[in-house]
Amino acid sequence: MSQHTRRGGHQVDPPADGSIRLAPPWAAVAITVAALITGSVGALVWRSERLGSIDAWALRELAAHSYREFQLASGIAASLQPVVIFGTMAIAILAWVVLRRWNGVILSLAAPAVTFAVEKLLKQLVARRSPGVSVFLYPSGHLAVATALVLTLILVVRSAGARPSIRASVIACSSLFVVVIARARLAETAHSLSDVVGGVATGAAVTLAAALLLDLGLLRFMTHHPTKHRAPSTRSGDPVNRPE
Repeated sequence: MSQHTRRGGHQVDPPADGSIRLAPPWAAVAITVAALITGSVGALVWRSERLGSIDAWALRELAAHSYREFQLASGIAASLQPVVIFGTMAIAILAWVVLRRWNGVILSLAAPAVTFAVEKLLKQLVARRSPGVSVFLYPSGHLAVATALVLTLILVVRSAGARPSIRASVIACSSLFVVVIARARLAETAHSLSDVVGGVATGAAVTLAAALLLDLGLLRFMTHHPTKHRAPSTRSGDPVNRPE
């Protein structure tokens, strides 16, 4: 595909940097669903110190059954912080150096940080804890931030126009990463299943909302700063529109 597109004998500049939106068309619906899940589950466990039947079942089935399994789960959970820091910088570099998308850079830096702040606020509001423990549990911060990180990567790769096979691979690896973190938190009994679900929903809602806001800001910027087209080419053999 050529760098410029011909229309009516004119050469038009390629789309402006970041013109492909980060948020998918279904982002608003997904944000609504994720927010409803976060709020609904949060209401069910509000100020609760007891596990529901589903949480109790998950705890019995998914908790570590040996000290070695517990250590492995704890190691995986502890590795999330350096992974998030490295991953955030890597996505920001990918978005700017390779793709030249400033909106992707902002999303990669903002989504995990804002998600972390939101889940801390939700913990205070819901105030769900285990008996005799002062630490609030809902939603899971590990799952919220992990979801924000991988969803940011998915959105940046999607906005770059990557091939379907590449996008599918990124989605599959990202989903596996979230599942591994979720399994680790459940295995070490640091969180219940409802905490994990709330964390994933929180990370998805915040990240998609941030992408949508960036798209709206970009659209407003482009409306006030329209891209100027190049002058018609006068090279030999190129058609030029002449007044009649």
